Amino acid sequence: MLAALVRLVSGQPEGVLRHLALYGALVQAETGYAAQLLMRRVALGLVAMVLLACGLTLCGVAALLVAGGLVASPTPAFWAIPAGVLASALIAAGLAARTTRVPPYASLRRQLAADAGWLAPSAETSDEPAPASTPASTPASTAGSAAAAASTAAAANGAGASPTPA
Repeated sequence: MLAALVRLVSGQPEGVLRHLALYGALVQAETGYAAQLLMRRVALGLVAMVLLACGLTLCGVAALLVAGGLVASPTPAFWAIPAGVLASALIAAGLAARTTRVPPYASLRRQLAADAGWLAPSAETSDEPAPASTPASTPASTAGSAAAAASTAAAANGAGASPTPA
């Protein structure tokens, strides 16, 4: 693996630098996506806690009104408002706990695994370089795959759009 890396760096340093720049773009896109997921979970968690507090307060007030005799016969609509607030809290908590289809840094992990597989020597061609006809053997194609992964991660993030949960 080290011999292939040294051969690549000495043979095409500009391709390696371009590939590293694309890795930087991929890391930036993936970090933005992870930050967006974290902010979404924190916001939904806070909304769930506030709704839970409001719902429990409304349930307590309703129970005191019934116990104090101020409401002689409570109707189902009397309990629907606190129940609706508590149901909203459960929905917000469920959305906050839901995992996404694409975990953060998945594209980066795939790209690192592809590059590690390309650099690792195979058993049959340990001393020979890989043929130039295979797409994964050229630095330009691995740089292109990093660019494609970066653009895919950026497209998955959208322009401020929230990711679709699973």
